[in-house]
Amino acid sequence: MPCWGGFFFLSSKTGFYIFALGTGFNYGGILVLYASSTALCWGDKRMGAIYGLLFSANIPAAVTPMAAGWVFELGGSFYPAFAIIGALLILSVFLVPGSFMAQK
Repeated sequence: MPCWGGFFFLSSKTGFYIFALGTGFNYGGILVLYASSTALCWGDKRMGAIYGLLFSANIPAAVTPMAAGWVFELGGSFYPAFAIIGALLILSVFLVPGSFMAQK
């Protein structure tokens, strides 16, 4: 079943502008949340280092869809890629709270 909303965004100038406006609004909003959440969770003294790490996470985030496509081309399934990403998310559940405990 095709995505008709995607067809609208890709086939018309108006759709493209709506998509660009929504994307820009979303990205601009998340930047403010990154900064305030970093300061709230880890404090002002460590904000620069932690904030830099948050933005360096955009590098693997940009490469991961291409890697998942490569996995799909090799095996015909996204399951291995989703399994690896799921395992990393489960690992982060244990690592992130540990970083809060190290502060005290």
